[in-house]
Amino acid sequence: MNIKKYLLLALVLSLPFTFSFSYGWKEESHRYIVELIYNNLPSEYQSKIDLEAMKEGSTAPDLKFKDFKKHHFPPAYYEAKKWLNKGKDAWKKGNYKYASYCFGVATHYISDSFCAPHYVSGESKKDHEMYESQVIDYIPTIRYIPGDLYTLMSSGVSTQEEWDAWLKTRDPNIPRKHFDKAASVAYSAIKDTIDPIEGKDKRGYYPSNTNTTIEQKPLFNNSETIPTKKTGVPLAPLLLSALMMAVVAIYTRYFRP
Repeated sequence: MNIKKYLLLALVLSLPFTFSFSYGWKEESHRYIVELIYNNLPSEYQSKIDLEAMKEGSTAPDLKFKDFKKHHFPPAYYEAKKWLNKGKDAWKKGNYKYASYCFGVATHYISDSFCAPHYVSGESKKDHEMYESQVIDYIPTIRYIPGDLYTLMSSGVSTQEEWDAWLKTRDPNIPRKHFDKAASVAYSAIKDTIDPIEGKDKRGYYPSNTNTTIEQKPLFNNSETIPTKKTGVPLAPLLLSALMMAVVAIYTRYFRP
């Protein structure tokens, strides 16, 4: 049989395994947390922060650094602290754009440390994605939490204890509670970095409207679990079906006796 036919079949059969099912919500969630943090900061800080640079930083660990290892405590703490210090130094020098980028990177490591699947091994990709997808369209409640960052982030380890409960119930309130904590600790860390609490009125640290956002727009408009077309039909099964149809067509055309 022609070797080109074998190569063609191998290429088509490999497509389902190379296709990514990350759905894109994770990056949007990091940007969304940054937007909420920005909206809840006092106006004198909002005027200095570059929101787009901060959003870019919030996805850099995944998209730019390709760091898929240091997203749990304690490694995430050291990364977050490193970028908070870089941001603080840039802020003092008046380089607000770079400071904003650094703060965005820090929020990524902070928020990911409250994601339960990051503390377990051997979990299925399907379970991991379903857990994370349950915060799609969810607006986290942000509140200021006093305390040092190490102690605050160390509490993320406790999410591991709720992983088994989530596997049994698939209760969306579990990841949403974790998402609330992630957003709140990230907000508190940024607030403390640019405006240290010593000698200040702590009342100013509490957001006046914990659910404030620019448009209150959801990350996705349809399914709670995975992105869908406007018809409400999940994209992943459609794409897999199309791939399988292509495999059948090629087999029928070139390989069937």
